[in-house]
Amino acid sequence: MPLLEVDDLQAHFRTADGVVRAVDGVSFTVDEGETLGIVGESGSGKSVTAMSIMRLNPSPPCHYAGGRIRFRGRDLLGASERELRSIRGNEISMIFQDPTTCLNPVLTIGDQIAEAIRTHERVSRREAMRRAVRTLDEVGMPSPARRARDYPHQLSGGMRQRAMIAVALARRPKILIADEPTTALDVTIQAQILELLGQLKSAYGMSIIMITHDLGVVSQIADRVLVMYGGKAVESGTPKQLFQDPLMPYTWSLLRAVPRLDSEVAPEPIGGHPPSLADESPGCRFAPRCRFADDRCTRTEPVLDHKAEGRLAACVHTADAFRELAGALDDAEAGR
Repeated sequence: MPLLEVDDLQAHFRTADGVVRAVDGVSFTVDEGETLGIVGESGSGKSVTAMSIMRLNPSPPCHYAGGRIRFRGRDLLGASERELRSIRGNEISMIFQDPTTCLNPVLTIGDQIAEAIRTHERVSRREAMRRAVRTLDEVGMPSPARRARDYPHQLSGGMRQRAMIAVALARRPKILIADEPTTALDVTIQAQILELLGQLKSAYGMSIIMITHDLGVVSQIADRVLVMYGGKAVESGTPKQLFQDPLMPYTWSLLRAVPRLDSEVAPEPIGGHPPSLADESPGCRFAPRCRFADDRCTRTEPVLDHKAEGRLAACVHTADAFRELAGALDDAEAGR
């Protein structure tokens, strides 16, 4: 049994303009000790999917129109608030892009980590603080005993991110959800945080769900990658499979939009705009922006299905047909 199983998740938001299907039938699993990267453009449904796992989307306007989320066999969508409180920050934790909005500005870093410990465990304040300092040391915080007495505004951006990771890891969760945790950091600190997450994963034996729009991040840390577009999962595979042999036009387009140091070819932005998630038009949601769309794409909505070598992709084209189409386009552009 997978550690986490998301099956046909549908998270919808009621708005004045209609129902926004932010997550529309997404399925995936996470195994023990695995890192799953979820990538896609802004508005693709990545963060709503992550927040759904912990039931943190505000309700209303969010409601779950269907699907299941099972953690160790337990149904999280049907769980009571009391059951969820015992899981959040204890067995499943989350870190966010901007720690300044998540850390309490009027509590010291040590107090915030100690609070996370005492919420789920009966220990003295002194013992909780001792463990808070130890956790800060484990996440690479310099002078952890002194930094435990600091407030968030007294720390640099990289230190605040380490502090937020320490809060999330205080109870040694089985799953850590990281929602764009390195976007606001410079390249050097970003590399340090990714290395830290890899070390902590090995040390604690936990699983990680990495939410990002940065393909470079998932190439460094992920065991598997789920690509999302327009609230749907459109491709899944290992980083090597997706980067070397994409089987869905959106993944192919994402890769062409990334600058590469080993290529003289200029990056090619994806034309058009992401779809409205309130639009219920038939067909593939990527079809209006797709270089390979045909009549079938506007009539048939593809589902995430098995392609070549156990790969999953949502496209009306077969794996071989898409490779031929993409190869022909590459050859034509190279000959210009």
